[in-house]
Amino acid sequence: MRRTPVTPEIREKYRVAAKARWADPVTGGKIRAALRNPTNRARMREVSLALWANPTTRETMIARMRASNADPTVRQKKGSLSKERWADPMMRKKIIAAMRAAAKSRRKRDTADG
Repeated sequence: MRRTPVTPEIREKYRVAAKARWADPVTGGKIRAALRNPTNRARMREVSLALWANPTTRETMIARMRASNADPTVRQKKGSLSKERWADPMMRKKIIAAMRAAAKSRRKRDTADG
């Protein structure tokens, strides 16, 4: 699976266009509705599971993730975004609530097994 190289200018152009689509009330609403649709979610899940089940595709995706995470600028960007989110009190509440919910469901799953 070979991808064509995308320049930063093209990436920025696509980013601006996508941001405008999401900001538009009509188009953004359609996108959100499609993403929340159970049928679409099930189809996307099946596609994702099939991709990760294929050993060659899986290795390619893992290699790309490792290469991306090895880049110091990517790590710096992720770190600064995390700090920014954590500094916002509303976002901090959401993060803590999600962590607590995940811990509860994990505990339930662990006790149900044995």
